[in-house]
Amino acid sequence: MGPEDIAQAQAAVDKVVVEASVRYYLLAIVAATRGDERLRLGASLPAALALRWACQAHAVIDGRSYVTPDDIKV
Repeated sequence: MGPEDIAQAQAAVDKVVVEASVRYYLLAIVAATRGDERLRLGASLPAALALRWACQAHAVIDGRSYVTPDDIKV
């Protein structure tokens, strides 16, 4: 994979839609990690963004232009 291929893959991921309800679901999961006393540290904002990008990439791999709650569960 060359630099152009990587740039194309990143552009494809950036075009994937994350509806508001799915964003709220993702953020609720992140917030739950902060309130769980079994965890020393909860997920940070950068972790939430990384999870969103991973979900968008998963959608691209599955041939979709949108993220579903199942992408977050995977």
